[in-house]
Amino acid sequence: MGFWNSLFGKKEVKVELPKEEEKELLPSVDKEINERLDSIDLDIESLALDKIRSEAEAISSYLKGLMQDINKYSNLMDKKEMQKQIIKSITGKIKVITQHSLELKNLIAHVEQRYHDYLLENFKWVNEKKENEDIKNLIKELEEDKETIKALDTKLTRIIYYDEIFNPDKNKEYEGNIHKEVEKMEIHTNINDLTTHLLNGVLDKVNGIISRIQKKDYLGLVKEITGIKR
Repeated sequence: MGFWNSLFGKKEVKVELPKEEEKELLPSVDKEINERLDSIDLDIESLALDKIRSEAEAISSYLKGLMQDINKYSNLMDKKEMQKQIIKSITGKIKVITQHSLELKNLIAHVEQRYHDYLLENFKWVNEKKENEDIKNLIKELEEDKETIKALDTKLTRIIYYDEIFNPDKNKEYEGNIHKEVEKMEIHTNINDLTTHLLNGVLDKVNGIISRIQKKDYLGLVKEITGIKR
């Protein structure tokens, strides 16, 4: 084309795109971030946060009752007939506590997966593309909340352990197991520790997490930080 243009006295004309179109053709990090954040679909209702709170409170209440039964049992070591009534109460409470614990484990696992892991994966990706101190702080906060949930899950697993040794449907030696555990006094410490931690530690923190999920718009904040309107 250069030869023919020179032959007929024509000059090559360089076509320049308008700057707006030129920008659209260029790969845009901001555009990627916008699309990624806009694709996040959070369904807070599906997290069943009120159910989590009620399950945790039920477990705490039954644990306190269980502790009272264990103390009664230990005070009746020489009165076998009276102990049998307490054993029924202990095994009954253990069953109920286990049911609530399994339900709560499933609920918090869902929150961890569909909320914390989901947001963390996306926010970390955004922060790699466009590093920002405020986004880092939000990521840190979400990671701390996730660790609190893991701590609660560990304590629930400890509670469920007693169902394996005290539940007459699962263990024929349940009466002897209760007697041994009470005699060793370890169960007093374990149940008291679990109750204290659930009431004064983990449960309070979980309530804090639930409140943050309900009131703090993490996604909206990250959109604002990156320049996307909420």
